Amino acid sequence: MDMEKLLRWREFAQKMQGKDFWSSLFDNNNQQSTDLMSGFAKMMDADASFPRADVYQKDTEIIVLIEMPGMRKEDVQLKVLGDRLEVKGVIPLPYPPNYNVTTERFHGPFERTIQLPTNVKREGVKAKFINGLLEVHLPRSLNATLESIEIE
Repeated sequence: MDMEKLLRWREFAQKMQGKDFWSSLFDNNNQQSTDLMSGFAKMMDADASFPRADVYQKDTEIIVLIEMPGMRKEDVQLKVLGDRLEVKGVIPLPYPPNYNVTTERFHGPFERTIQLPTNVKREGVKAKFINGLLEVHLPRSLNATLESIEIE
C-alpha cells in the first residue's frame, strides 16, 4: 500500500468522522504522524513478503533462510528459475474453524518469489529444515536454470 492510497483513505475518513478527529493524527507537519503513516505502509507491505526470508551471498554460493515454523518438508515446494527462488506451500489449520477464538497466525496456501543476486547451478543445491528455518544453499553460476529442489 503506498502513501497516496493512505492519503485518499484519510480524506474519506475525514468526511465520515469530521476533520478535528483526524487532523492531529494526519498532520503533514507532525513527525509522529509521518512515522505512523510510514510504519503502517511498511506493515501492509510485510504481508506481501510471506514467508519472511534472508538472502546471503558468499563467494561460491547463495544462502536463503526462510521462516517456516511448524512446517514439514512435504508441505513445501522449491524451484529456482534463473535468478529467482520460488517457494510454495500450504500451512494447514491445526484445528477445525469452529474451535478458534482468535486467529493471528497465517494458514492456507502461500507462494513467494525471492530475487537472488545471481543465477545458480544445479549441482550441489541443498535444502533442509533447521529449527523452524528452511535453509537453502545454492551454488553460484553465471547462467543456469534449475527445476525442483529436494528438501532433506
